[in-house]
Amino acid sequence: MDEPVKRNPYFLQIQGLPDFSASSIYHPPSTIHHPPFTITPFFVHSHPTPSFIMKIAVAKGDGIGPEIMDAVLSIFNANQVPLEYEVVDMGKWVFDKGFSNGMTPEAQHSIEELGILFKGPMETPKGKGVKSVNVTARKTWNTYANKRVFQSLHGVDTVFSKAGIPIDITIVRENIEDTYGGIEHMPTHDVALSRRFITRPGSLQVIKYAFEMAKKNCARRITCGHKANIMKLTDGLFLECFQEVAKQYPELKSDDIIVDDLAMKLVVRPQEFDVVVLTNLQGDIISDLCAGLVGGL
Repeated sequence: MDEPVKRNPYFLQIQGLPDFSASSIYHPPSTIHHPPFTITPFFVHSHPTPSFIMKIAVAKGDGIGPEIMDAVLSIFNANQVPLEYEVVDMGKWVFDKGFSNGMTPEAQHSIEELGILFKGPMETPKGKGVKSVNVTARKTWNTYANKRVFQSLHGVDTVFSKAGIPIDITIVRENIEDTYGGIEHMPTHDVALSRRFITRPGSLQVIKYAFEMAKKNCARRITCGHKANIMKLTDGLFLECFQEVAKQYPELKSDDIIVDDLAMKLVVRPQEFDVVVLTNLQGDIISDLCAGLVGGL
């Protein structure tokens, strides 16, 4: 019997309730055959068709994960979304049982076979000794682009909704490189060093993804957030790649902004932004800031 084809899965992460717009979708490389449709946990418009039900892997996660995952699945079921679920063992609790990558071999096989993983939050304790289950999974399947959509939600009151200012921002975060490589060492007891990797291929693929998504969605603006004024080589390379790709999309308005200035302007005038692409660590921080704009993570 032939071995099943290993596929890089889509990750769909539910971050918290009630704000589904702060969820994350991790996309595989463009060379991987995409499934017939992408599941979007923010708004459900699907209705079942008897001839097509998709089976996906579900990892409920740690902490509040099982509780919020059950709530989201009940929403899917109430809307008759044509999905079948296979619950897999993944999370810190699995790591604690001796599985170094935070998932059982059976879970990894199921995720690769099904091609889509819908996951709850995974715990990573502070300090030494435990690898991040999230980072390990991203590296395992090369899920290089983290797309997070933030939209004003009816019934969720914020400073901006009360002022009648709508928010619709998409953050695209590079998901594998940067300081999240976790390459650290201590040359002495008083000095800790962390290596930061930004590569041209890694930057180009996530920026290309952001531009393609912006074009498909008729975005009015795409912005590169960076700190190239200080980190001239690493962030400088990321910005250079952004400018290189931007030339291939003359129909899109593109610009760049220093990341700290971006943080301030997102809080003051979030309606001015549409698609923002950033490196890993900066994208992690800015995307959580945007979650706060629409009601919470």
